[in-house]
Amino acid sequence: MEEIVVVVFESELKAIEAFKVLRRLDHQNLITVYEAQVISKGSGGAVRVVESKDAWSFPLIGGTTILGALVGLFGGPLGVAAGASLGGVIGSLGDLKEQGVVEEFVHDVQLALAPDKSALIADLEEWVQCLDEKMAQLGGVMFRRIRDAVEEEEKKVAALEHRAESRQLKAEEAEVRAHDAASIGAKIDHVRGDIENAIERRRIHMRLRQQQREAKIKALEAKAEQAQGEIRRRQHDRIAELRREYSAKITAG
Repeated sequence: MEEIVVVVFESELKAIEAFKVLRRLDHQNLITVYEAQVISKGSGGAVRVVESKDAWSFPLIGGTTILGALVGLFGGPLGVAAGASLGGVIGSLGDLKEQGVVEEFVHDVQLALAPDKSALIADLEEWVQCLDEKMAQLGGVMFRRIRDAVEEEEKKVAALEHRAESRQLKAEEAEVRAHDAASIGAKIDHVRGDIENAIERRRIHMRLRQQQREAKIKALEAKAEQAQGEIRRRQHDRIAELRREYSAKITAG
């Protein structure tokens, strides 16, 4: 099951050490890490991404940007700039809801990530339960959130938004009969443009998620070739699940 994991530490050094443990577990095929970063909150509350000249960060999978959005939210208003460096497309709490992350999770991490503390954040799948023990040994406080597809919820939200926008447009059109047609007509065009932009943004998000799914399938296939026994079976099951999700998306258009 894919999860967003955040582990808060008292120091930046501990968070970096935890990252190296995460990388080692990934190499041992006990977990699969799609993306991971270390962040640090300064005494003034600003959050920064910890850079490394050794380039020890994991590559982005299919352009995923969920961690970038989280970086910004964990730091509050001061953290938005740090998050923007990682999360070009996804950068709002509404977008995170679509990715399976909710306000309560973000709020809990915000409380734990006090000034002068650091955190390891990762998008991963755990094949053998090992993270809790490894992170606890380093003194980390762990937060987890299953990254659900929440497809039905997204459809309901999209339908409600579309109906609300349609009602607004009809109301604007009705005003033409009582006001200056030229000015109201321009306003209607503006509303229509907003609706079209919203539809295009959703299409972009859907394409991005499809690209991520394809990249994850390839990454898991490479892992499964090296795995054995129960881990191999779980990885093949996850690959089949991702393929079903991808086929369903293609069929739905």
